[in-house]
Amino acid sequence: MSVAVGLVEDGKVWIGTDSALADASSCTPHLNTKLFKKGEVLIGMTGCARSFDVIAHMFRAPAHTAHMSVDRYMRAAFVPELRQSTIDLKYSEDHKEGVNGHDFRVLVGYQGRLFQINGWFAVLETSYGFDSIGSGSLFSLGVLHDLRNSDWGASNQIRRAMEAAEFFDPYVKRPFHIKSI
Repeated sequence: MSVAVGLVEDGKVWIGTDSALADASSCTPHLNTKLFKKGEVLIGMTGCARSFDVIAHMFRAPAHTAHMSVDRYMRAAFVPELRQSTIDLKYSEDHKEGVNGHDFRVLVGYQGRLFQINGWFAVLETSYGFDSIGSGSLFSLGVLHDLRNSDWGASNQIRRAMEAAEFFDPYVKRPFHIKSI
């Protein structure tokens, strides 16, 4: 539940998140942000509170060696380290079929590109230059699509997308947080 929205503009990645923390019976804005920088990586999240704790405070983004492409870095260095952090901290379970990262999704901004990593640790990248995750994602994607050729600027587009998600989705709450890298 909640929403995270990402957009690439002029080689910069912008990500915005809401502040909702929800379960089956309640939804409350919380003080811990779901948007943070890890070195040269910008991360926005949706999912359960434990995933925020693990990734925000215990995960360390690995170094990007010069011989690795960004694609290879994300799949062969970043995601394996993220996966291992969640296993070590007992957030994920290592099964024969693969690792189940439970209920979280991550938007990652890195070197001018926007990636989505899901709970099964698949790395996805849209061709649109924008993406959204969480229960409010369909509403925010519609707004981003509508504003994609506007002169609104990335920060304003993300804010409008999250406002639409908040209007239609009871599990999206202010305050909104927006950063770029």
